Amino acid sequence: MSEEPAIRAARADDAAALARMHRDVGRYYAELAPADFRIPDEAGLVEYCRADLVAGDDRLWLVAELGGEAVGMLFARLEPPLPEARFEVNATLDETRLHIDYLVTGVRHRRRGVATALVLAAERWGRERGATTASADTYAASPVSAPFWQRRMGYRTRSLVLVKSLD
Repeated sequence: MSEEPAIRAARADDAAALARMHRDVGRYYAELAPADFRIPDEAGLVEYCRADLVAGDDRLWLVAELGGEAVGMLFARLEPPLPEARFEVNATLDETRLHIDYLVTGVRHRRRGVATALVLAAERWGRERGATTASADTYAASPVSAPFWQRRMGYRTRSLVLVKSLD
């Protein structure tokens, strides 16, 4: 049986691991769809990631560790109910919502429960803060991430983001 990942709050010293994984995921998506994605610049990326690793009452950065190594990360945030929700079509806008903006697993550690553990921890965090729904977005054509969200985590497709180049 494989080792369960340990989930903890992210720290500033996780920035190098996040930068490495961020470039890996950029490489993955750039290979899938080079017109839509690119590999992030390496120069200055660790500092950029360090500045972004800020948690708060409504922001969550989590790290998954295996054998003491950071092998996955997740960023999520709470979206409060909108005061004008009664005028909106979206039925969840009068609720506290959890949105998972970013999820990455290191290439060598995929399919070991890392992403699942991170998402479950984020959902628990959101639920404890009053969230009644969770959402995430991913690249629809990914043979890895779309099935993960839909089949493994039970998320359903509710909307599409449409893109058109104006060049």
